[in-house]
Amino acid sequence: MIQCRPVSRYVRLDRKDISYLRYVFEGYDGVANVTTVDGRKAVVRVTAVPDFVDVADGIIEALSREIRCELLS
Repeated sequence: MIQCRPVSRYVRLDRKDISYLRYVFEGYDGVANVTTVDGRKAVVRVTAVPDFVDVADGIIEALSREIRCELLS
């Protein structure tokens, strides 16, 4: 049986940009799930299956050129 454990990345950004980040990931249907972990500190979790981790990381990297976006882990 093949196991594929999801991989999570935690990202801190400006609160005003949380919905933008979610919107961008929605455009890449099925790449990752975005969950707000702490709305006050503006920390979100981006969770992807192993096959899409590189794509999700690329999206986060591209977003960091547009908005303040810090990868925590």
